[in-house]
Amino acid sequence: MIQQIINQNIWWQEKGLIAHDPKIRELNAQRFKWRPAVLDEFDVRQFAVYTLRGPRQVGKTTALKILIEELLSNRKIAKEQVMYYSCDNIDDYKELITLIETYLEHLKKLNMQDRKLYVFVDEVTSVKDWQKGIKHLVDQGRLSNATVILTGSNAADLRRGIERLPGRRGKVESPDRVLLPIKFREYVGLINPKLHKQITDRIPNGIDIFDIDNTDFQALYSVQPHLKELATLYDQYLITGGFITAINAYFSEGDIRYAVYELYQQWLRGDISKRGKNERTARQIVRELLKISVSAFGWETVAKKIDVATHKTVSEYVEEMENSFVLKTLYQIDLNTGTPKFKKLKKAYFLDTFILWSLTGWVDN
Repeated sequence: MIQQIINQNIWWQEKGLIAHDPKIRELNAQRFKWRPAVLDEFDVRQFAVYTLRGPRQVGKTTALKILIEELLSNRKIAKEQVMYYSCDNIDDYKELITLIETYLEHLKKLNMQDRKLYVFVDEVTSVKDWQKGIKHLVDQGRLSNATVILTGSNAADLRRGIERLPGRRGKVESPDRVLLPIKFREYVGLINPKLHKQITDRIPNGIDIFDIDNTDFQALYSVQPHLKELATLYDQYLITGGFITAINAYFSEGDIRYAVYELYQQWLRGDISKRGKNERTARQIVRELLKISVSAFGWETVAKKIDVATHKTVSEYVEEMENSFVLKTLYQIDLNTGTPKFKKLKKAYFLDTFILWSLTGWVDN
């Protein structure tokens, strides 16, 4: 079984065949091609166990495929040095160990076991006790010449697993990476690179126009000629959010079909079920958060409106949605200690406008 999986899923990265990978084909067919800047934060020259986490549908798999394509464009790197696997068909860490060991044994037969390796394990958090598998392989020295990148869509799952790998992740400082939706500054550069260059060229002393305050009058004055174009782009950004699929759909078709929103909704509903939570309760909580908007609220207020047992239930569901990169909860800060006041009123913000519109469609149906 494992050998069959390897034959079907790992050896696709022939030098010329990477262009036929579904994610790369989809990328090349898009009007706007996004190469996430986070890819430059991976030092693939040394042993390291990196993590890459982020929301569903944000482009983590495509980002890995871009990095693989770039590695394979290097004539010094043989196709056998690169392994990619998506963990949809693996149930537990023992299968993960067997999978990677089978790959390493294949390299040994080719007398390539001492070559630099690049191992990409996608959605590793879907594998039960996955950290035990990685720990075993690292402790046995099987990955000492590899750069490993593990991805996951649940921040808590990935964090808990990584916490069980102390001292086994290489000498890279802060090896955990996050891929988030495109920010507005990236959006401008993606949609209208000429405008982005014109703006940045006019700003004195390398000031970031997208990160200035209202007192920086010289910088603000410099962008006056472009305010109309920026306003139009910002209106569009509020519609598409920072998800590249939604961005390309909007600019290609003039609209974002419901199927695009529904795809994200299905992922969220699946995550809720996997976590043992009730979809109806999650939907009610989202509906209340949308009504509250940017106002401060307490867990008890939401609990009473949706008629759940306790305020603890609401906080647990919101925490799960935070772990899935759906929203962010902001707490009041104790000015004396600098710590959050968890029992005080707080605010919840959806991570991206595409998520907000997707969930609005979910609760309104």
